[in-house]
Amino acid sequence: MTRKCVWAGFSYLVALWLCAAFRSSCNYIFALAAVGFGIVGLAAAKKYRVHILTCLVFFLAGVGYNTLYTKNVYDRLTALDGQTVEMVGYVKEFSYVGSDTSKVTVCGRVNGIKTEITFFVPYDDISYYDRIRVEGKVTKLTDSLRFSSESYYYSKGVFLQGGTAQKAEVYGKNACPVMREIKEYRDRMFVKINKVCKGETGAFLSAMMCGDKSEMTEGMKTSLYRSGIGHILAVSGAHLVIVTTFFTAVLMKFIKDRRVVYILTLLEIAGFTVYAGFSVSVVRAAVMLAVSNSGFLFRRQSDTANSLGLCGFILTLS
Repeated sequence: MTRKCVWAGFSYLVALWLCAAFRSSCNYIFALAAVGFGIVGLAAAKKYRVHILTCLVFFLAGVGYNTLYTKNVYDRLTALDGQTVEMVGYVKEFSYVGSDTSKVTVCGRVNGIKTEITFFVPYDDISYYDRIRVEGKVTKLTDSLRFSSESYYYSKGVFLQGGTAQKAEVYGKNACPVMREIKEYRDRMFVKINKVCKGETGAFLSAMMCGDKSEMTEGMKTSLYRSGIGHILAVSGAHLVIVTTFFTAVLMKFIKDRRVVYILTLLEIAGFTVYAGFSVSVVRAAVMLAVSNSGFLFRRQSDTANSLGLCGFILTLS
């Protein structure tokens, strides 16, 4: 059997996609249907039994994984809709909104479940990765006419939003000093870009390089999105691919040992991923680049389909 990762990875990915598309309401139907098709396929196509069995096993694994996640995480979190909860964690993102109030995204645990919730807290002296304890009312994210909040954040594992915190306490600093320094460096770069390049130019460059669109006017955003190029404002996988391709090409001009080039490229990929704040699109591209370029380490020629299947499996495990 060739291209094992293709059959395994894509079967697992299709199962998770179907479960997510139907919000886990049809998981048992998908599992029973897969078993039925699998039995028929094993009986009718003896030549492809290994392929069919591989697809069946990994498809059922995907359905089972989603079912467990829905029961132990999604259902328990959404059951808190309208309740007052206490959350302990660290500050992942923050922005000062005025009147000694900050909008804070807290990454931590609620009732023992890890999640992210955004609150408005009465603090203006907050920084990245401060340890914080927040108590406030939470509500389930729902789609609106202006923005499909529930659908957008569902894949990110964010299901609740908070209002104004009833209690908030910063009880420690530097939960992750390295990441804090990187994000503060990104903020300093944002300020410097806008000082050097005034007006729309600075706003556009800082959005592309730092992922911060706060200086852009609504008119600029609307024009870009209506023209179909709004995605260039996000620090995405495309940026990483371009930077990595250029970086690798330059290295290969001076270094002939492929292993050294690969290690240095991995370091460049890791650095860019950290700078981008581990955004989903960048992590996806980073894993793909790392896997697709690693074939020579195992004395194999890299195969795109095989790499995609393996990456799909690795990324969706978490």
